[in-house]
Amino acid sequence: MGGSIATPAKPEDLESEEQDEKTPVLPPNKRSSGTSYQSINGTASGSYLDVAGQSSMNCPSCQGTGRIPRGQEEHLVALIPYSDQRLQPSRTKLYVCVSVVICLLASALVIFFVFPRTITVTAVGVKSAFVWYPQYAVSMNITNIVEISNDNFYSIRVSSLSLQVLWYETMVGKVKSENITIVKPLSKNRFSYTVGIQVNDPGIHNYCTMSSIKIHTMFFHIQGSITASYLARSEELSLDTYEFVDCGANTTTPHSFNPPGSEQ
Repeated sequence: MGGSIATPAKPEDLESEEQDEKTPVLPPNKRSSGTSYQSINGTASGSYLDVAGQSSMNCPSCQGTGRIPRGQEEHLVALIPYSDQRLQPSRTKLYVCVSVVICLLASALVIFFVFPRTITVTAVGVKSAFVWYPQYAVSMNITNIVEISNDNFYSIRVSSLSLQVLWYETMVGKVKSENITIVKPLSKNRFSYTVGIQVNDPGIHNYCTMSSIKIHTMFFHIQGSITASYLARSEELSLDTYEFVDCGANTTTPHSFNPPGSEQ
């Protein structure tokens, strides 16, 4: 009635189609065999194909678990899985934290020991006084003692001293000195200096030579500066004090400074 009737396939036709499906597309000399590569920690990294029929050698970066064509070992790159332990940093955070702590500790120690501390200058007293009497004047050589206190963790050098002596408002003497002494860390050191004084006043000359007076006291005002050097820097320290001297006789007994009006 106008329709077509399908004829069943013959057995020999079915066998021919199965043989065609089993026939390889590539010839035997073009096919490759798979070789399994492993990383050094034992985790499989996948299968890679060697070139069939070529001479091969051990992969230099695969610990002998893979093969690469001989002569191409300098041109090929070995693949390493992401989970390989060689790609995982070992204790990086710990090393970074330890390094930061060490740097902070070292910085704190440097700041603690190098930070400048107070240097104190103290006038201790008169060590000796030598007095003589020119015409209508009084001359003296006075030796005074000064103490330097060093609170630093390093030595300081007292490099210079510059002082002047005032009798009321008149300058009657001055002294300058260089390279005086060195004060060790956390210690004190004393040094002495000698200043020449001459008071040109007939009344003072008569006062100091008057035999009816036992003690001929004269007050002097000493002011100036002392320069201390340390760690490639210099610091100027001020000295301002009073001293009393017996101008009627030579003095070899040390005594402390006292301001005018104070008790001995």
